Amino acid sequence: DGTMDTNGKTVTSAAVSLSEAGTKSLILGATVWNCTAWTYDGSNFTLTPNTSTIKVTGTGVFAGGGLTYNDVELNGTAHTISGGNTGNQLTFKDATTQTITFTDGTTQTFATYVITGESGKVKTLTGTSTGGWTITKTGGGHIDADYLVIDYSTATPTSTWYAGKNSTNGGNNSGWFFHNRLKRGWMSK
Repeated sequence: DGTMDTNGKTVTSAAVSLSEAGTKSLILGATVWNCTAWTYDGSNFTLTPNTSTIKVTGTGVFAGGGLTYNDVELNGTAHTISGGNTGNQLTFKDATTQTITFTDGTTQTFATYVITGESGKVKTLTGTSTGGWTITKTGGGHIDADYLVIDYSTATPTSTWYAGKNSTNGGNNSGWFFHNRLKRGWMSK
């Protein structure tokens, strides 16, 4: 039992595992927490994310346990995301080829996503099998991405998710447009 307050400090650690029994709380403030994996699979735990950022490197998992986070960055080459997590922003490191594997049957719900790849550095978004996974944007607006390979996903709300003209529909997707979004003013008078 107890409370840990990181007091807005930068923390660098190996894998973080929050799983012991008892009542605990973690207050992050403006902390930037750099780690090789983030795992929560317990109960009686309160996370106060404030304006924090959790950065996972290498091929570490982000097993968020269905908690609410602020910003989460996956900065390595391959990551697995599990738990129905919510938060402010989910970022997949730019200028890096990545495979992001979502646990089938889970939903990630964030206000915004930074998921664009680039030529030669494609982001593959896939599920653990063929059961499907869901990605949800809150707060209105659109997601404009490119250089993605996506399969077995549902993107909500509809009319929000633009995978981009250089992206590949790997099949079994709904809610994605595999082209760029037309911007207002694209026609001349």
